[in-house]
Amino acid sequence: MMDDDGNITDKEVMDTVYVDKQNQAKHKSHEAELKEKEHEYDMMHSVADQLNEESVGLLSEQEYNDRMESSMGGDDDGYFAKMERNPCTFCCRAYSCFVVLGFLMGIAASFGATIIRISTEVPMYIREHRTYKAETAVLQAEEIAGAKLDEYGLSLQEREEDEFSLEILYIKRSGGLDDPDVLADMKKLEEKIIFDREYEDFCTLDYTLGDTICGDPDDLEFTEIGCRRHTSALNFFDPAFWLPAYDATDGDSPTVPSLGNLDIFLNSKLAQSGPGSFAFADPADRSVDDTDFSSSNIATVIEYWSRYCHLEASECPPEADTTRSPFAYVEVNETAFICDNTSIPIGNATAANYFWSVVDSGFGLSFTGEPRSTTVRGWRTEIFMGTPRRDGDSLLETEGDDLDEQEDDIGEFLFEFQDDLEDGIGNGVDVYWDGTGMEDLYAEEQLFQSFMWVAGSFLFVLSYLTAQTSSFFLAIAGMVMILLNFIPAILLYRFVFQFEYFGVLNMLGVFIILGIGVDDIFVFLDTWNATEWHFPGQPFRVRIAEALAVAGKAMSVTSSSTALSFFANATSVFPAVYTFGIFCALLVICNFCSVC
Repeated sequence: MMDDDGNITDKEVMDTVYVDKQNQAKHKSHEAELKEKEHEYDMMHSVADQLNEESVGLLSEQEYNDRMESSMGGDDDGYFAKMERNPCTFCCRAYSCFVVLGFLMGIAASFGATIIRISTEVPMYIREHRTYKAETAVLQAEEIAGAKLDEYGLSLQEREEDEFSLEILYIKRSGGLDDPDVLADMKKLEEKIIFDREYEDFCTLDYTLGDTICGDPDDLEFTEIGCRRHTSALNFFDPAFWLPAYDATDGDSPTVPSLGNLDIFLNSKLAQSGPGSFAFADPADRSVDDTDFSSSNIATVIEYWSRYCHLEASECPPEADTTRSPFAYVEVNETAFICDNTSIPIGNATAANYFWSVVDSGFGLSFTGEPRSTTVRGWRTEIFMGTPRRDGDSLLETEGDDLDEQEDDIGEFLFEFQDDLEDGIGNGVDVYWDGTGMEDLYAEEQLFQSFMWVAGSFLFVLSYLTAQTSSFFLAIAGMVMILLNFIPAILLYRFVFQFEYFGVLNMLGVFIILGIGVDDIFVFLDTWNATEWHFPGQPFRVRIAEALAVAGKAMSVTSSSTALSFFANATSVFPAVYTFGIFCALLVICNFCSVC
């Protein structure tokens, strides 16, 4: 309307704006309707193409909805419809597959098949390398040589070899170790190991041919004479262990070869074996203790060996005692000596500096111009473990799986003293040790403790899944499904790829698959939740089919790329690397199959 002056009023302007907005709204709603119809038309075309329909126009709206639901798994007789009707049956069927595989694995193991051989060692040999091929040839030659020895009855006796041992080092932080209290504490520790009730089942054994050496070679017979004496610095503090160390028993001319010096040498416990050769810690007679830790005896032993020179006098340092070292004696024919009690000289010999095997390298004479040292900074002890061990009426092999089995048994025995060795002996002495199989068991113990973090991670992820799904049952079912993937992965790893070695790197697969598996669960859950918005009112079978179709594509891409990345490690020449890659790739593949 206009006012008296002919101007347009505010009401007319507002009416005009209102009409324009109505027209715009109608236009927009018309465009939206056209787009919606166009979208429906495209959807119908897509469904029609899938169903090989020639004309979309032949489908009514009801037919379109029915066909749409059927094409997405909504058929009442379809797979997902059956899953909707019997969820517990499908769930049990899925888990029963893992149970069957685990049962088959147990049966194979019960028949002696090695499923996996867990090891904390990292094999670093290079496959297909000529050096290792040559080493294999040498081992085969040794095996053939051993068979020849068997023919002559000279094969290894039970626990004759001292291939395995426990080595203990005592290191003084300051000052010397030639202290009576330190030596007494060392003795307690070593006796605790040797006097253990199982020690005699593992110790290296000494043998003698005795009088059979005097008869027919075909009648040679070995006689066991007990555990081998262990190497220890404490032995040298027995006055009878090395007679030449004392003025009263070193003979008239220690440095001049003679049969008298031979008697001194043979009467020293150092040159003997079996009963009567122990200074202390005799497992067959615990009462034996001939060590003398008096200050005067310690000083005598230290002084003698610190000035002992095993070379000719002209080659010895000035501080060497060339009037008493090297100790020399005449060698005789052993067979004539044993069988006929006749000494037939065959040459001269001098005794080495045996003390060097139990003391630090800085002790004694210096051949580089430095002063003689009488300060002992380190002692060394070695307790021998014998192979081959007996298994029933036969001896185990000293190679392959038999040797590994013996090493494991010895390691378990020695590991019982792990805490004692860790506690040490006090008095400012650090104790270091290296025992057969102990390192592996220690690593496994530490690995077990580390796996407590796996349990923590499992519980954290389980709690998060429970919060996300609002169902503890679904969360625990998903987590268990992830861990069960180890069963088919191990079976494929062992029987398809033919690997037994299962190292520390392979064990890291627990962390890897836990992360990947939970990630797949999150992807599927997010997709499942999204179907509620995209397909409102649709039944379970429609939503689950759409969720699997969408999430399956995403998971297949990520899983395949991850698996291929792990499989790329198979090109490595190092076993620890390529076995790790193959096993983790199999884990990822098995996880994808179980989730999808």
